[in-house]
Amino acid sequence: MQRQVPIEALWVSVYRPTDMPEEDGTLAWDETTLILVELAAGGETGIGYTYAR
Repeated sequence: MQRQVPIEALWVSVYRPTDMPEEDGTLAWDETTLILVELAAGGETGIGYTYAR
C-alpha cells in the first residue's frame, strides 16, 4: 500500500531557450520549449523537466 503525502508546494516554469535555428545532423528546428517542475512534499523537494522541439 502506498502512503499518500500532501503536496506542500509546486513550481512550474516554461522556457524558450532557442534564440536561433539549431540542428543535430538528423533534424533542424527553430524553437524549443522546456518545462521545469519542482515539487515539495513530505519534507523533500524534487525536480523534473521535459522539452520538445
